[in-house]
Amino acid sequence: GAIKRSYDDESALGNLFADVILESASGADVALMNGGGIRADLPRGELNYGHVFEAMPFDNRLAIIRTRGSDLRKWLQNKLSSKHGGFLSIAGVQVEVACNGHKAGVTMTRPDGRVISDDEPIAIATTDFLASGGESFRLPDATVKLDEGELLRDQLAASLTRRKIIKPNDHAVFDPEQPRFAAIDGKNPRCGLRK
Repeated sequence: GAIKRSYDDESALGNLFADVILESASGADVALMNGGGIRADLPRGELNYGHVFEAMPFDNRLAIIRTRGSDLRKWLQNKLSSKHGGFLSIAGVQVEVACNGHKAGVTMTRPDGRVISDDEPIAIATTDFLASGGESFRLPDATVKLDEGELLRDQLAASLTRRKIIKPNDHAVFDPEQPRFAAIDGKNPRCGLRK
């Protein structure tokens, strides 16, 4: 089945890309993928490299950012409080969002249920686009290391090949009942877009 993207909301394809980024980055805690970097759905049926290229046409490379929990939390809060830019896909953590008007409050929880504290060291795997300040992604005290190896698109293609079958309704990738960004009131987690 087709794996769909969405610029404005959490999507199966955004989550899948974030999962692949996390898989590709040894030692990373969290992976981020910006919605504007995904340009097409993966179609139903047998995939080829051209389909992957259409979905991720940019020659992005993997970047590892080392920072603290507080810096990532503050940036996520700013992103979710804004009306601008696409939805951010995430892997490695669950994000609980509390909207106070258009302002977002964020709690990040690891898969084992542990909340990420503000002073906790954290390694973020993402694209070189985000790591170099795209989407206003600026973490003041972070260190960035770029991977000079394969393009992210090629890593994605290799991961899809290993998986063999990708189901659009795979809840490990996207579960509408338990989204990776969940507002505590059950509404849109992008507080900045609320009316």
